[in-house]
Amino acid sequence: MSIAILPEYQNKGIGKALVQEFLNEMQQCGMRQVNLTTDKDGNDAVNAFYARLGFQLVRSFVTPEGRWMNEYTISLNSEDADA
Repeated sequence: MSIAILPEYQNKGIGKALVQEFLNEMQQCGMRQVNLTTDKDGNDAVNAFYARLGFQLVRSFVTPEGRWMNEYTISLNSEDADA
């Protein structure tokens, strides 16, 4: 699954709202954590976006096809987030 915002609508808070709503839904479903992966190279804006939302970089890895990826996680458990 991917999310994308058309360039003319970027930097208006739409992506942030989409991710926050998804995280809220996952928390309501009882999920305690969300992980995601995104490209590492040539993707600085997206990596910074997830960091600003509170995602923590867990690791970087190379796919079998040679594509560098970053894996992020965020806790949905309020006790974990406060720790």
